[in-house]
Amino acid sequence: MMNALAANERWTGSRRLLGPLESMQRDAIVQSLLDYHGSKVKTAESLGMSRATVYRKIRQYGIITPAS
Repeated sequence: MMNALAANERWTGSRRLLGPLESMQRDAIVQSLLDYHGSKVKTAESLGMSRATVYRKIRQYGIITPAS
């Protein structure tokens, strides 16, 4: 069984070194995307962000989603 960290690493292709807060945000987004099977709408709702913010952070953090 793959651990959660390894699963999260598969979903990211970060192009730069992230600070601690950015890393925590990225991990929360990735985990929520995994929990909601890639649904950005449900991810946004669960994290209290707008859908536009989720899309922006996906691009900013280099998160790779199946639909990308």
